[in-house]
Amino acid sequence: MYLSCTQAVRYLKDRPDWDGKTLVVRGTSQGGMQTLVTAALCNDLVTAACAKVPAGCDLNGPVNRNAPGWPRSYYATGGKDPEKVRQTAQYFDVVNFAPDIRCPTLIGMGLADVTCPPAGIFIAANQIEGPVEIVTMPSSGHQATDLDPHSAFTEQESLWLKEIKAGEIPLTVGQ
Repeated sequence: MYLSCTQAVRYLKDRPDWDGKTLVVRGTSQGGMQTLVTAALCNDLVTAACAKVPAGCDLNGPVNRNAPGWPRSYYATGGKDPEKVRQTAQYFDVVNFAPDIRCPTLIGMGLADVTCPPAGIFIAANQIEGPVEIVTMPSSGHQATDLDPHSAFTEQESLWLKEIKAGEIPLTVGQ
């Protein structure tokens, strides 16, 4: 999956209609996980990353008494050697990719999200080398609903995208 993301970036950068400078990666849940990992693996090309309720953060969270992020491989060992499953999970954990993210990054998290727990997302965000803005949605779970449409993140992401389209890079103006 991560290889496919890097291949997509390579494809986009080689397109004649690319402006050669602006490439934003965005996604929600598993797509948020892919967003953050793509920003890390393609840090020389990605202008900004916007990840809402990203999955794959702190996959071995229970070691430190945290809930693991989706897909919860820590518990889902399915007859396999649990220690090997947990060691392998480190190769896919967003926390281990985050130090290589250098672009401005917008992350949205629901504080009531049990699918992608906020503790793991905070851990990943704290590892990011570039500037980070975190949008917390205190009463939000993983899914946007009519009562809780994740509008705090959606509104901030819209502002970011307008700035980027205007040639400004969020969180870096004046730095």
